[in-house]
Amino acid sequence: MNNPNNLPQELLDEQTELSKLIKSIEEGIATHIDTSLELIEKKLILRVLEKFDIHQPMTARFLKISEETLRYRMKKFGIPTAQNK
Repeated sequence: MNNPNNLPQELLDEQTELSKLIKSIEEGIATHIDTSLELIEKKLILRVLEKFDIHQPMTARFLKISEETLRYRMKKFGIPTAQNK
């Protein structure tokens, strides 16, 4: 598969959003960077949660954030916890 930005394989799904953001910046088009970055962050968190079967401590360690930060971001993005499923 063509990977012009040399992104890791696990980020290819997020590449489209990142490419749109970069293109907007290069073309001088105003963009909602917070929305784009939040979408990318949410997708990454979901992907890592899936990798570790929704095991939050392992997910937090993998992302190098605290479990508290992970729970905050999950709540912020509307990602259900194992308890809320």
